[in-house]
Amino acid sequence: MKSLIKDKYPLYLNMREMVYDSAEKYGEKTYLRFFRPDKTIGEISFHGFSLLVEDLSAYFYMPENGCDRIAILSENRFEWLVTYVAAVAAGKTVIPLDKELSFDQASAFMQIAEADTLVYSSTFAAKIAAMPDCGIKKFICLDGLEIDGWPRFTTLRRCISSGDIAVATGEVDMRRIRTDSSRVCAIIFTSGTTGTSKGVMLTEDNILACIHASSNMVNIDDKDTIFSVLPYHHTYELCCGLLTPICIGTTVCINNSLKYFTKNIQLFRPTAMVLVPMFVSTLASKIESGIEKSHLAPLIKGGTFVSNKARKVGIDFRRLLYAKVHSTLGGKLRTI
Repeated sequence: MKSLIKDKYPLYLNMREMVYDSAEKYGEKTYLRFFRPDKTIGEISFHGFSLLVEDLSAYFYMPENGCDRIAILSENRFEWLVTYVAAVAAGKTVIPLDKELSFDQASAFMQIAEADTLVYSSTFAAKIAAMPDCGIKKFICLDGLEIDGWPRFTTLRRCISSGDIAVATGEVDMRRIRTDSSRVCAIIFTSGTTGTSKGVMLTEDNILACIHASSNMVNIDDKDTIFSVLPYHHTYELCCGLLTPICIGTTVCINNSLKYFTKNIQLFRPTAMVLVPMFVSTLASKIESGIEKSHLAPLIKGGTFVSNKARKVGIDFRRLLYAKVHSTLGGKLRTI
């Protein structure tokens, strides 16, 4: 029986190797596109991403910084991904948290996972400042917010700067350090739909195996652009929608809000999306509802019948028939 998995992309030994390899292969090609706070679009190349990861992982790696189990509480943003990859690359354990959790639940999860570091966005700053002791010794804000008189509070920018100095002076060489890829590198809490939420332990080898399988099975490559909409604490989105593109050189555009989904997909004009069935069903329902309410409904219904017949003799005019729908989704989307 023919294997479903091609052998185009390698199975990496660790996350660092994958990040460095992609930087060498794809260089200044854009890896991430995202909205800045002022709503303009920012970009990070594969090379630029590798530098950010190297500096932050150097900071996490240094024992004096005390970052061993790193929780992340934030919206979807490029700094979230930099933090996750840097933590794994440094040989640490990362705990991605659902931003929709009640703060009591998030605090409880951090205690269960024995997190000592919390990386968070300014959205949660006020709550975190008033948070009861749950074992967190260091707080790192993704934005430029620090709390005077609280030495445990710092910013991501300061951490990256500190790591950059360590790399530049040779104090830390992230290309030469050794980590155990069979260790627990991530603790993922389940949704709890069938009972109490549980912490699922994943090793770096687990994640790398998922990336290898995904990159060699899907029909997506370095010519594609992915529109990322699912929450980053979901392992599916993380592995297939964010980490696999590092391996295959695909550009990822980060959606900043589901509220602006249609506007943003038309702006970024992706060729591919990584979605769960429920999201696809919801999207299809909205498209069908829009068609029913428009004057195009009779044309599309009749055209679909004719199109199905025409395809049997090798004529395919679906792109023309569904041009309005394609336009709504950016005009270039070819696979989900």
